[in-house]
Amino acid sequence: MADANNKDIKEVQRKLEHELKDHLLEDPSEKNFQQAYDTLHTFFIEHENAESLYPEDLQWFSKIFVDLCGTGNKVLDIGSGNGKLAIAMAKQKNIVTGLDVSKIAIQKAQEMHQKYAPDLPVDFKFGDARKLPFEDASFNYITSQDLVEHISENDFKKHLNEVYRVLKPGGRYVFWTPSELRGGSSLGLHIKEYTITEMDKIIRNTRFKYSWFDLRFYKLKLKVEINQSMMYPVILYERFLSKIIKFLPEPLNHLLVPRLLFQLTK
Repeated sequence: MADANNKDIKEVQRKLEHELKDHLLEDPSEKNFQQAYDTLHTFFIEHENAESLYPEDLQWFSKIFVDLCGTGNKVLDIGSGNGKLAIAMAKQKNIVTGLDVSKIAIQKAQEMHQKYAPDLPVDFKFGDARKLPFEDASFNYITSQDLVEHISENDFKKHLNEVYRVLKPGGRYVFWTPSELRGGSSLGLHIKEYTITEMDKIIRNTRFKYSWFDLRFYKLKLKVEINQSMMYPVILYERFLSKIIKFLPEPLNHLLVPRLLFQLTK
């Protein structure tokens, strides 16, 4: 009975996410983004799925953001959600700002901050990833995970320009987004997912230099980082994989498809 109920909830969620996506495609204003993600957060809370949206522990791949951020930096986490990554980076003696377009998410992040780390220098603010509410050259390190797939490609390019503006010279932007070849966890609200090939083309048309991390090795405690000058073999591999992916069983699919974790340097 519980399985049937969960299936019904997922179907309602699927319909809701597609409706919200259609609305955002018609009018991608900041106000509509806030309303869309407040609606989604409210849905999860009302259906007692809050633990999946607001888990207390970092996912395994999130820990690389903490590994890379260092100490003594001014850090911005965009799309900060429940604030768990922002708090983890603050524990490493960084001054951290979390930014989210959902006021409900900000409230959850503030609650988590007060519950687990009230003395840490973390601040949570409302804001749009496409128009960051900060002065030029404000941060040494910027992060986002599961963010860029929620905006259009044109808005992603605006976002990159904004990130470049608010980064200090030599500052880094590390972001994660699901591979189009794998698909994400969204039931409909992802506006644009990317391949490594597409991401390479976009970033090369910015002022950033970049590197890519092969997260398939990170579970083994190996940090495999490939500079953009060495990315061509990775792109060829992904292009080959895209031609055969539909013939691969699910476990093999997840093993072979490279994830998208990039570090951009100003």
